[in-house]
Amino acid sequence: MEGPSQQDKFKTVVVEFLQYCTEMMDILSSEGKLKLGKESIEEFKQIKKLVEMLKGEDLIKKFSLNTIPYWESIRLKDKDFFNANYAKIFGDISSDKLNFLKYIFIESNEDEIKDSIWAYIHSFIKISIRYIFNLKLIEIKTDKDDKGNPKTTLRMRPAPDYDDRLKILEVGKIWQVELYPNFLLKK
Repeated sequence: MEGPSQQDKFKTVVVEFLQYCTEMMDILSSEGKLKLGKESIEEFKQIKKLVEMLKGEDLIKKFSLNTIPYWESIRLKDKDFFNANYAKIFGDISSDKLNFLKYIFIESNEDEIKDSIWAYIHSFIKISIRYIFNLKLIEIKTDKDDKGNPKTTLRMRPAPDYDDRLKILEVGKIWQVELYPNFLLKK
């Protein structure tokens, strides 16, 4: 029995992320630490409602296509990159609706919240890596080499919208994402 698709997992995690941000906004606001107006907070909360209506396929595709050039900076948790590019990460969402993220990363000392946001964004990328791998994979085949040792071969195809220069297996290793079962890799 198969579990949810990568697209469905992605949407679930994005909704969880938005819920987390909403809860943090409410907490910081009640403590007087959040210097955003009620209008900015309400605009951010509307994003979650919008995302809940979108298809997971659309979300993951837009996110991955928008962020692939930045994956290394994101992996390294480059604060300067994030401060300059946070709106690019979230694609079609206008930057004025993302004031909470800007506030957290630029103006606040809320390191625990920053770490949680990085963890969510890393999860988005890891799910995207699996999604792209699944788009490209044709088959995994285990044979024997000339000496009778097991040999695993992957056949990949170009994936629509994803540049073939994206070496998804290499990216998966860098991000420590298991793309296919370990037993196929044993020598």
